[in-house]
Amino acid sequence: MKTFSFHPDMTFREARELLRQLRAPEHKGYIAKLIWLEGKAEGEALTYLWDPMAERFGHNIDKEAIDSEVFANLTNEIAIEVQVSLPKRKTGG
Repeated sequence: MKTFSFHPDMTFREARELLRQLRAPEHKGYIAKLIWLEGKAEGEALTYLWDPMAERFGHNIDKEAIDSEVFANLTNEIAIEVQVSLPKRKTGG
């Protein structure tokens, strides 16, 4: 699992660079979990799935790009982190 931290003190340029790393080809098929580190939603999370057509992470319901949520939180001065990992395999039984 890789963790990418976004905080209000970073520039949008730094955030874009982290998002570029997040969209790296080796993350195809992974999931991204966006976790709020502060604010009203502290401790809550959203799950994003890899969208092969768009080659980015999109929200599992509306396909909205993770980028939008990252920049919205930075604009509102809320720290977040994104954890990228392989989806858990379901075992038959």
